Amino acid sequence: MNKNNMSLLIKKKPIKHIKSLYKKVKRLKIKNIPRIIQRTTIPFIKKSSAHIKSRYDLYKYFNKYLKKEPKKQCLKILDNNKFSICNNKIILEKRIGSKSKYGAVYLSKTNDIKSVKTAIKVMVISKDNENELNILKKCTKIFSNKETSHFPIIYNSFYCNIPNNNILIPQNINNKNYFIYLNELASGDLRKFTMENKNYKNDKLFINTMIQVFLAILTFHKKIKYCHNDCHDGNFLYHKIKPGGYIKYKIKNEYYYLENMGYLWVIWDFGLADNKYFNHFNYNDYSKIMYAFLNRSDGGWIENNYKTTNNFKQLARIMKINIDYFNFNTINQDEKILKLLMTNTKGLLKLKDLPSDFTVYNKKAYILL
Repeated sequence: MNKNNMSLLIKKKPIKHIKSLYKKVKRLKIKNIPRIIQRTTIPFIKKSSAHIKSRYDLYKYFNKYLKKEPKKQCLKILDNNKFSICNNKIILEKRIGSKSKYGAVYLSKTNDIKSVKTAIKVMVISKDNENELNILKKCTKIFSNKETSHFPIIYNSFYCNIPNNNILIPQNINNKNYFIYLNELASGDLRKFTMENKNYKNDKLFINTMIQVFLAILTFHKKIKYCHNDCHDGNFLYHKIKPGGYIKYKIKNEYYYLENMGYLWVIWDFGLADNKYFNHFNYNDYSKIMYAFLNRSDGGWIENNYKTTNNFKQLARIMKINIDYFNFNTINQDEKILKLLMTNTKGLLKLKDLPSDFTVYNKKAYILL
C-alpha cells in the first residue's frame, strides 16, 4: 500500500450509541463515488425458481448431462452466428449484455428435450480470469455442500487452446486461447431491483435485501478468505423464488432466521478479488455496496425518481456512516459489521420470534461465525 493510501486510513473511534447519530445524519453529506462496472456482463434474464432447492436440482442435472465431456472444448460455429460445445449438447444462441474486452456472455441452452437455459461465459485465458474461475469453483463446492445459498453456481468449465481465426468469433477472443464456463441464470441484479416501483417503497423488503447482501459478503470473506473489491450493484444477483418460510443461520452457536420474501441474493463476479489486504480491507466491500441503498441526493446510486422512504433512508445513512468509521487497523471487521447490521435492522430473528407454524428451507443452518 502506498503512502497516499495509508494517509487515508485515519484511526477513528466507532460510534457506539446509534441514537447520537440522528442529529449528525441530517447535516452530514456522504461523499459520492461513481458506480463502475469493472469487467464483464451479468448473466441474468427474467426467470423464476419455485424453490431454493431447484438450484441444487439444476446443478445436479448439468453434472450428469456433461459428465463424460472432455475438458478441452472449442466453440463450434453453427448457422446464424450461433455456436455449440460438447458435441452440440450445448447451443450458444445469443450474445447478451454489454461488450467487454475480457470476453463475451451468451444465452445458451441444452440441446435435449428439457432445453434448459444457462449463461455461458467465454473468457480469454489470463491470470485474472483463471483466478476468477478458481473462486467460482470453490463457491460452487461450498454451495453443493449446502453451506450457503448466497454463492453463484458454475455448472461446468472447459478450455480451448486451439486458436481459431474466424470473423464469426467475438473479436476479443478471436485467435486466442480461452475458457468456457457455464453459469446459472438469475432473475436480475441489485440495480434493477432498486428501480422497480413495487420495491423501493417497501422498507421491509429493502432491509431483507440489505441483510442478504451483507451476509453474502461476510460468507465470501469467511469461506473464500478474499476481499471482493468490486461490490457495486451489478455484482449482486437475485433469484425470484416462492416466498414464505425462513432461511436459517448460525452465529456463534445461536440460531437466527431471516424471512424468505421471494428474493434470494447471490454475490457475483470475482475478477478483482484478492487476499492481499484480507482482514484489513474487508470493511470496504460493505462500505461500497451501501451506495446501492442510498439515493443520489444522499451520495448514493439510486436515481432520485426512485426515492426510498425516509425511514429506510435514515437507516442506510446510519449504516454507511458507522461502517466508514472502520479502517485498515480495525480488528474483527466482519463480526463488528454483522453486529451493526443486526442491531439496526432487527431482521435476523430468534426462534421465539417466529410464528408457531413456521417452515425452514435449509435444514442445515448456514454458519456465519
